[in-house]
Amino acid sequence: MKKLVISLSLIIFCLAILPTSAQYSYAEKIYWAKVEQNGTYFYALADETSQLFILPESYFVKLTGEKDNFFSAQYRDIQGYVKKDEVSPMDGTPSNPYYIESFRAFLPAGTGLYAISQMMDEYKIIDIPYLYENLTYYGSIAGQTAIPEKSNIWHYCKYGEDYGYVYSIFCDKLESPPLNHESFSKIDSVSFEEPPIKALSQTAMAFIIIGVSLPCLIVLYLLIRPNMMKVSLPKEKSKYKAAKRRDYFEFDQSDLN
Repeated sequence: MKKLVISLSLIIFCLAILPTSAQYSYAEKIYWAKVEQNGTYFYALADETSQLFILPESYFVKLTGEKDNFFSAQYRDIQGYVKKDEVSPMDGTPSNPYYIESFRAFLPAGTGLYAISQMMDEYKIIDIPYLYENLTYYGSIAGQTAIPEKSNIWHYCKYGEDYGYVYSIFCDKLESPPLNHESFSKIDSVSFEEPPIKALSQTAMAFIIIGVSLPCLIVLYLLIRPNMMKVSLPKEKSKYKAAKRRDYFEFDQSDLN
C-alpha cells in the first residue's frame, strides 16, 4: 500500500511539472521619472483641474501606465497622475526616490484637515490635536488665504488614515526639501506593454516532455519491479518427523549440523 501511494504521488508530481499550455509570459517593467522643474503637479485624475499638490523638485515618481497626455504614477503610497511633458523618465532605479518628511500642527484648538485647500466647515475632515507632530508630508499647493496678509500655501498630508490639506500658517518643523542629485540616462519613449515571449516549438516541447517523463517512469518501474519478481517459495518440510507406529517423535541428528 505504501509503495502504491508513493507511485501515485510520483505520477502526480510528474504531471504537475510538465509544461503548461500557456504560450505567453509578461515581465513587469518599472519606470522612474524625475521631477526636474518646479511647479510640477501631482493629479488625482488625468485632468488638469484635479491638482493635488506640487511635487518636490528633483525627486521621483514611479510610472505605472499612461492615459492621454498623462502618466499614471505613484508617489509614496498615493496613486495619481503626472503630465508627460513635466517629468523625465529615466533608465535607473533611485535609492531615495521620495522626499520623506513629517511636520507639526500647533493650533491650540486643533488644526483642521480639509478635503480642499479652503478653510470651510463643509470641507473639514477632522481636527488634528494640538502639537501633533507626525503629519506625513507629500507636497504643497496654493489655496485660500485664510488669514488676511498671510500665506496662501497649504500642505497636503496624511493624519492617521485620512489625507487632506492643512493651512501652513498653523504648522512648523518642516524643512525645505534638499535637492536629490540622483540621475540616470533619460528614456525618450516608454512602453507599458511587454512583448510576449515566443512559444516553444513543437519539437522543443516534445523533448521537454520526454526529458521530464522518462526519469519518472524509470523510478516508477523500480518501485513496482520487486512485486513482479516475487515467486511462490516451496514450503519448508517439517524438521520433526513422526515415527511410524510410535507415540513419540524421533529427533533427526542432522538438524544439529
